[in-house]
Amino acid sequence: MTTRHFVVAAFALTVAVATAIAQQNPYLGRWNIHGTGENSGVYWLEVKQDGGQLSGMFLDGGGHPLPLPVIKVENGELIFQPTRQNKPGPEFHLRAQGDKLTGTVKLADRTVELAGARPPKWGHYDANAPH
Repeated sequence: MTTRHFVVAAFALTVAVATAIAQQNPYLGRWNIHGTGENSGVYWLEVKQDGGQLSGMFLDGGGHPLPLPVIKVENGELIFQPTRQNKPGPEFHLRAQGDKLTGTVKLADRTVELAGARPPKWGHYDANAPH
């Protein structure tokens, strides 16, 4: 086998493994999440897998996304806990159903039902092009 064949085979194997991992973990990627009910919140979540470990960024209503110190999948459920002012925040529990998420977060005074979806994919547009 030539070096060229080896490189092509290694690339194909890498793509196949990455695809298999993404198919096994339906939570990977970006999500827009909102709570149901009054004053229930709007959130943004990004889940990545680096070296077999999950990592995530979370935006809780405003400011900028912060890394998630706790993020895991247990019994098919995504569980994560953001940090607020150097203290653990509420624990989010979400389940994937295709390109949708459903779940809950327990806040101090109530439990909020959550629904999520992947953000829309926009095409490439040139704002400087002639209109």
